[in-house]
Amino acid sequence: MGVSSDIAETTIPLGTSFHKDGSIIGSVFKIMFLVGLFGTSLATTGEVMGVLGVALLANLLITAVPIGGGTISEMLIITMMGYPVATLPILTIIATIIDAPATVLNVVGDDVSSMMIARIVDGKEWNNGI
Repeated sequence: MGVSSDIAETTIPLGTSFHKDGSIIGSVFKIMFLVGLFGTSLATTGEVMGVLGVALLANLLITAVPIGGGTISEMLIITMMGYPVATLPILTIIATIIDAPATVLNVVGDDVSSMMIARIVDGKEWNNGI
């Protein structure tokens, strides 16, 4: 892609840990599914910010947990939003369906971030060596 190795070696690992836009969108999707399933109200700005805060927290705390991290994240969502634990299988099915698109969004976002940093650091001609 034309990004120098020193920029790629710095931004890609950082992006893997912190730039998880697909995962956060997936968490919001799971929460909104539960909101629709249980008929919960999101009438105030505080409630909407609460959903975003839970989604952010669920993804930031589960950065390095392999395989079972999604289940931990889903339990955190269920607990913090006050839904019954019996909804875990439903969220697990939803997570399985949206995992691949979320991963694609995460990876593409990391690559774009690397290219943006290369543009800032190396200037307008950052990719002329391709």
